[in-house]
Amino acid sequence: MEAMVQAKTKGMPNANEIGFVMMLGDALVVHGRGEWGQRVMVDVNQPAPKLEDSVQTAKALNQQQASLQTQQQNTPTQDDPGPKLM
Repeated sequence: MEAMVQAKTKGMPNANEIGFVMMLGDALVVHGRGEWGQRVMVDVNQPAPKLEDSVQTAKALNQQQASLQTQQQNTPTQDDPGPKLM
């Protein structure tokens, strides 16, 4: 769960943004597909946060991402300046 939360904070908001997941020694590594090569490493020997805390963080990140997508969809761009007045 902690790897998922950290991946969301590093710009991998959903499974489509994950390139691959692997174990590297004692670390779970999540590599993103993005052009910047996002990467998250979680030491599996470290105590994990409470599940409830991770779920709350994930929900907050999901809401933030949804809000950002809505804002981007409603913002005109140079290629699509929005509705035209006649």
